[in-house]
Amino acid sequence: MRSAVLRYCSTSVRPLLRVRIVSNLEFEYLAELRLMVSYQGATNASDSAWDAYLTELRQAFQSGGLSRSLVVTEGAFPTRCQQSRMTSVVGGRAPRVAVISSSARLRFVVSMLALLNKNVDCFDPKQGKAAFSHLDLSPSQQALAEATIERLRRRMTLASTTAA
Repeated sequence: MRSAVLRYCSTSVRPLLRVRIVSNLEFEYLAELRLMVSYQGATNASDSAWDAYLTELRQAFQSGGLSRSLVVTEGAFPTRCQQSRMTSVVGGRAPRVAVISSSARLRFVVSMLALLNKNVDCFDPKQGKAAFSHLDLSPSQQALAEATIERLRRRMTLASTTAA
């Protein structure tokens, strides 16, 4: 199941809030740009979410279309097991990858992944233009990528909040 319902109670007024979290990993393959865009929050993806991502990644590679990937994360990164499964799917290919995150911990993980793929680079959120340049995205492609990031962010974060 990709969603969880959490209940929070305030001690002063005691309203009961229902918060639905849709996913800890969201992604879209933009075939026209040959670009996989993914968004992760601060917690690592579940294995089921990661498997869905790898399925999409595999299909993009098999179609011969995937040549670049944009990853935006608030600190989450693949576990060692997930990294191993991703390496298997990538199969020696070296797509251009831009990872956007402010997490120092993540930068270390990305530097390890860069040993396998020299086309991987990590960028601070303030370096968005440099990340897009790394992926050779035109201004119109950048706008589409930014809109996709925002859509994924909305999809991943709080989908509904209602007071009971």
